[in-house]
Amino acid sequence: LLDWMMPEVDGAAFRRAQLADPELADIPVIVVSAAPVEALREGAPLVPSIVRKPVDVDLLFSLVAAHVR
Repeated sequence: LLDWMMPEVDGAAFRRAQLADPELADIPVIVVSAAPVEALREGAPLVPSIVRKPVDVDLLFSLVAAHVR
C-alpha cells in the first residue's frame, strides 16, 4: 500500500524508483490516498490500483487478495 502524498518523497517518485529497480519492480502496489483526483490521474500509468480515502474496505481487501500469490 502506498500513499501518494508523503512528506519526503511523493508516491510518484517512489513508484518511479521502484519500477527502475529490477529487484523491486514486480512488487504490486495499491495507492491509498486522499490526493486530489488530478494528482492521481497524473500518476495513473504508474499504478494499476487506486483506492480513495476514506477507504472502501471491501474494495481494498479485494484488490489485496488479487495480488496474493
